[in-house]
Amino acid sequence: MKFLSLILAGLRRRLMRSILTGLSIFVAFVLLGVTHGVTAGFNHAESLMSDVRLRVMSRANIIEPMPYAHLHRMGQVEGVRAVAPIAIFPAYFQEPLNNVSAAALHIDSMLDVFPEIAMSPDEVAALKRLRTGATVGKNLADRFGWKIGDQVPLTSYFMANEDGGNTWTFDIVAIHNDGPEDEELIAGEIYFHYDYLNESRVDQKDSVNLFLVSIENSEQAGEISSEIDNLFRNSSDETQTMNEKQFLNNQMRSIGDIGAFISAIQFAVMFTLLFIAGSTMAQSVRERVSEFGVFKAVGFTDNMVTIIVIAEAVVLCLIASLVGLGLAAIIFPSIFGGLGLSAVQMEASVWVTGVIVAIILGMIVAAFPAWQLRRLSIVDALRRT
Repeated sequence: MKFLSLILAGLRRRLMRSILTGLSIFVAFVLLGVTHGVTAGFNHAESLMSDVRLRVMSRANIIEPMPYAHLHRMGQVEGVRAVAPIAIFPAYFQEPLNNVSAAALHIDSMLDVFPEIAMSPDEVAALKRLRTGATVGKNLADRFGWKIGDQVPLTSYFMANEDGGNTWTFDIVAIHNDGPEDEELIAGEIYFHYDYLNESRVDQKDSVNLFLVSIENSEQAGEISSEIDNLFRNSSDETQTMNEKQFLNNQMRSIGDIGAFISAIQFAVMFTLLFIAGSTMAQSVRERVSEFGVFKAVGFTDNMVTIIVIAEAVVLCLIASLVGLGLAAIIFPSIFGGLGLSAVQMEASVWVTGVIVAIILGMIVAAFPAWQLRRLSIVDALRRT
C-alpha cells in the first residue's frame, strides 16, 4: 500500500492512454463475463438435474407431439414412481420480442415429479380450483409487473384456440419460487392446466411434447429408459428417453458446440487483449526509464521497481475488469430472458474467474518491461533523460 501513490501517479502520467487501455480491457471483460456466464449458467443448470428423473420426447424432435395415452403405459413400467405430461406452449406477451416460456401440465403430477416448483398449499388449492388459473415464476412476474389476480393474455406462435385466434387468457392465482432459496431457473416460467389447453385448442388434441418420469432408483435409469422406448418401438410415435443431464446436453448439441464456440471467442479476446495491453505497458515503461533510474538512485531496489511496474498493470486491469464484469452482470439476465427463459443472475464464479484473469493478465503484460528495468543500470537509465 505504501507504493499506491506512485502507482496511481504512473497511471495518471498519460491519462488518456490509461483510459483508452482501460476501455479495451473493459470491453474484453464485458464479453468475457457474458460468455463465461453463459457456460457457468448451463453448468449450474446441469448440476441441478435430478438423477431420479427421466425425460421422454419424440424420437423426431422435442416439438413433435406424442399421444397423451403414452402416459398410462409408462406408468406401468416397473421402477417408475410417477409420470407428468407437459405440453410446451411457446408464446409472447403483447409483442413478439416479449418471449414467454410457458407449459401446460397436470399440477399434482408435476409437483410430485418436479418438487423444485415451490408453492404454498393455498396457492396449489387456488390453482386447482380455476380452469384458466396459472402460476407464474417470480422473475417472470417481476419482468412484466404481474401480480396475483391479474388476467394475462398470451399469444401463441402456432396454437389456435376455438375462438379462431391465437390469444389465450390466463388468471394468475399463484407466484411460484418467490423465496430467496428457491431455484431461479424455473422462476421465469408460467404453468397452467393441460385440460384448459387440450379442450380449447383446434389442433393436436390429446397430445403432449414431453413426459417427466420419476423413478425409484437412479441405478435403474438406463434400464427403465430402454424399457420405455421399447414400448413404442416400430410405432408411429417412437420415443427417446434419457436422464435430465443427457437431455440438456442433447439440446445443447442440437444448437452446436457452445463450449468450443465460447472458448474460441475467449481465446481470441484474451490474445488481442494481451497484445494491446502488452504494447501499451511496454511503451509506458520506455517513456519513463529515466524516472525508474531516479527511483533506483534514491534507494529503490530492483524488486521494488518490479513491484511498482507490475502493480500498475494489475491495478489498471482490475479496475477495468471489475467495471466490465459489473456491466456484464447487468445485461446477462436479459440474454436468458430474451429467449423466454428465466432471467438468471450471473454466477459468482464468473466474478472470481474474472478477477483472477485480470491479475494474471496484468502480471503477464508487465513481466517483460519489468525484466528489462531490472537489467538496466542506474547510469544507463539516467542517460536517457
